[in-house]
Amino acid sequence: MTAHAESWWYSLVSASPLPEAGEAVNIGIVTGNGTPRDLRYMPGLPRLVGLLPQSELMMYEDLLDRVRARITSETSLDTLRVLVGPQVQFSQPKGLLVEPSERIIDILQRKFLQRPQGAVVRELRDQRLKAGDLVDQRISGLLTAGGLRYERRVSLGALSDDLAGLARQHRVPGLSRAVIAQRRIVLLDSVVVEGRKETEAIRLAASKIGKAFWLYRRLRDEIHSIAGVDIRTVGIIGLAAHGRDQEVSEAGEYIKHLWQQDADAVIDDGNPASHSRLAEELQWVSA
Repeated sequence: MTAHAESWWYSLVSASPLPEAGEAVNIGIVTGNGTPRDLRYMPGLPRLVGLLPQSELMMYEDLLDRVRARITSETSLDTLRVLVGPQVQFSQPKGLLVEPSERIIDILQRKFLQRPQGAVVRELRDQRLKAGDLVDQRISGLLTAGGLRYERRVSLGALSDDLAGLARQHRVPGLSRAVIAQRRIVLLDSVVVEGRKETEAIRLAASKIGKAFWLYRRLRDEIHSIAGVDIRTVGIIGLAAHGRDQEVSEAGEYIKHLWQQDADAVIDDGNPASHSRLAEELQWVSA
């Protein structure tokens, strides 16, 4: 690690979804030494949560991924500015005393990119807890086959030591539950849609869970080649019993539409007929 004071720097990446308002929100950090070397962002772009629909949040994440892929030893910040257009800006570089380690980058991300602590964050946390309970309830009565493991808060790297590098490379979000056999794994996640909180449910479904489903589908063959395991993904949608009004129902349908593009199965918890599909997925694991 070098210790030249003026050589290493960082630049904040900010987005202005509504440029006419004159507001910008941090979404990433570029580090460099003379020229840019790396770009990092926090999945879900926490500081944009609540400001944009989830489809637009994912567009910004995709843009950052494309910019990161274009960074080489000959790239300049001006080149990156041309790539992103007027709604994304790079701040003037600020000097670092040393080459940024992972610890330093983590500190910078928590300082400049960390999600705001407030009502939106608490609602998303509540949604995750309720959604996890929903999966537990549906799975508990179906895990009858021996030799299966049921785990919570599962990441790609935790599934196999051989997959840790792939997980870091693609920054695959974790999913809430997994049913694991020797060579087959079903990964599950869910949302609970309630009246007055349907927006939070959509946000959760589209950002973290939707991206995970997309990446697992995209990386399926590579995961099998590296670790010798086959993976399927399942999404479960729960509509609050007291909240089946039009907005809640439409939110549930929209989440189903989002997930069906990439998940292997999407279960409507309010439809008993769809529960058999969940049983089929668990039978696949134990086969």
